[in-house]
Amino acid sequence: MKTYIDNLNGLHIKYIIINFVLTVSGFITTFIVGKIISDYKINMYLSVIMMMIILVIFLMGKKRYQSQLLKIRDYP
Repeated sequence: MKTYIDNLNGLHIKYIIINFVLTVSGFITTFIVGKIISDYKINMYLSVIMMMIILVIFLMGKKRYQSQLLKIRDYP
């Protein structure tokens, strides 16, 4: 059972790394799109949309992590 929990802790770290990469890619995309489109409102809307998507992905990963952890705790 201890190895299962260790694997889940690694999974949690994996989600943090994936979200960090998505955040960095979101900033890079914002800078590229911001240079192509010079309107600040569009750039702001794109940034907010990307951050909300990243937040949803993070919360889904956290929810999955918690549900898997509860399943493993039920094992004898």
